[in-house]
Amino acid sequence: MNPGATMRRALSDNDVARAAALYRGGWSQRQIAELVEAYRAGSSPEDLAEHYGLRRRTVVAYLRESGQPVDRRVLTDKQVAEVTALYATGMTTAQIGQRFGVSDSTAKNILRRAGVELRPGSRRPAITDAQVADVGTAYLAGQSSAELAGHYGVSVETIRRYLARAFSD
Repeated sequence: MNPGATMRRALSDNDVARAAALYRGGWSQRQIAELVEAYRAGSSPEDLAEHYGLRRRTVVAYLRESGQPVDRRVLTDKQVAEVTALYATGMTTAQIGQRFGVSDSTAKNILRRAGVELRPGSRRPAITDAQVADVGTAYLAGQSSAELAGHYGVSVETIRRYLARAFSD
């Protein structure tokens, strides 16, 4: 049985409306209508959130609850241009995300939609090229993958991957 349905049957319509308003943070239908009108007049969810002291997702929830379609765009066109400029200067998507209050993956999606080709991942190699040669030599001298992994502070699988590359040529 649905607990929400049971609770609604036990309450009057007025109680349900009051509970819904409390759930929405005490916002009345009139206040939500003002929010919708401001959105239709061109205010972004971010602007409305800042103006009313709400979270963006709360504003979007109110708009959707009112039947208002909401643009999924998180940043303004000006901000997207700034994101692309910052990325071109070498800033990472993680740094951009932090600066604009979005996730790393959202920053990547914004850049892709703007037609920017993303740089390859910036993961550093687990071991240096010089160490790769040493790993190969040590392995041929009889050290196990587990011993090498412990020595270089990487996983056994990483050592095996490097060995496979080194000996596949």
